[in-house]
Amino acid sequence: EAEKSTAFERAEAQRLSVAIKEVELERDAVVVAAAAKRLECEGLRVELRERVGALTAETEAMAGRVHEEEARRAARDSQSETAAARHAQELAVLSDAKAASEREISLRGERMQRMEEEAAAQKEEMALCVQ
Repeated sequence: EAEKSTAFERAEAQRLSVAIKEVELERDAVVVAAAAKRLECEGLRVELRERVGALTAETEAMAGRVHEEEARRAARDSQSETAAARHAQELAVLSDAKAASEREISLRGERMQRMEEEAAAQKEEMALCVQ
């Protein structure tokens, strides 16, 4: 009887030991997965920093080119008052074109609304015909 009890206790202890090892392995797997995610995130952060740096450099270079172009344009415009008059005339033309475009858009909107109303009326007529 005592041997059976001791054998049972040993078997139980072995089962508990195996269960503990399984839990430890699962914990280790979770730790490894978390470490992998941290490494992946760090890699993405580095890549993002590099991209931001490249975009910042590109933006600064573009701002420099814009500034240079504005300086050249200002120099050209200051050389002649006709350039200023021409610029004002171009702005007036663009303003007129914008107004014409807005009128066209308004007319198209009105046409679309009329077409939608006509379509709705035709749909009602068809519905009445079907009845």
